[in-house]
Amino acid sequence: MRFLGAAALLCLCIAGTCELAFAATPDELGSDAILEIAAGFSDIFVREGPAGLWVQIQACYKKASAPSGADALRNCIIMDEAGKALDDNYVRAMGGAVPNRAWYREAVFSDRMKTYSQAAFDDPNAYVDFWEKNKKEFGTALRRLNLQPLPVR
Repeated sequence: MRFLGAAALLCLCIAGTCELAFAATPDELGSDAILEIAAGFSDIFVREGPAGLWVQIQACYKKASAPSGADALRNCIIMDEAGKALDDNYVRAMGGAVPNRAWYREAVFSDRMKTYSQAAFDDPNAYVDFWEKNKKEFGTALRRLNLQPLPVR
């Protein structure tokens, strides 16, 4: 039951955070791609928490940084943006009594996003529009996934 509560909190926290900026306009991901990313994100978060999620995001970037990985980088960016939104919302929920985790502090996150955005979209700022276009469907996918009954074991 505790995991179900964490999953519900995860769904509510993701959809509300993103800064608006003007950048290139990369395409929206399809529903199937979003659902697949959301399922992996939710599963890792519920099983391993924020630190385990970060380890998986790092592994995603490492794997996607291969010469043919630009499309895969987009998936990593979505997971990273969702993790940042979750971390920001946790800091707000704690009334600022705790800082962002080291990998989601503004300068570190911004540098990472600009690097991978350049690699994925040929524009260091395109990640902002990319997340803006995909965050609502990502949040919806998380809600659908986490409202399904748990499998009986």
